[in-house]
Amino acid sequence: MALVWVLLLVAPPQDPSVPNPDPTEPESIFELSMPGEQPSEALGERPPEGMALWATGTVVAIDAEQVRLRRRGHIDAEMRLEADTQFVLDGESVTFDEIPVGSRAEVVFVLRGAERVVLELRAWRR
Repeated sequence: MALVWVLLLVAPPQDPSVPNPDPTEPESIFELSMPGEQPSEALGERPPEGMALWATGTVVAIDAEQVRLRRRGHIDAEMRLEADTQFVLDGESVTFDEIPVGSRAEVVFVLRGAERVVLELRAWRR
């Protein structure tokens, strides 16, 4: 009985609005940190292969500054295009204006702040 009283006195009260983590769930594989703690890329250099992300979907809009992908089960993803973004259509290098709306695409991108910046867009005609 004395042990229970000691635990009650020592253990801080838990905020009821914060749920307990489920012990059956695996820990997250993602490491969270504040922006700017570890730069993901040096200025002007391509990121290491492991730092790039990718997405697939259907091109619903594209212009010189951005592309919008429609992804199944998700909201449309808007991504910024830059002068050094590479475009490939059916295996051939092209410019952004040759990518047809409605084509399937795979996009390799990096995060710069809150923006998704496209490094390469590979598209296929349907």
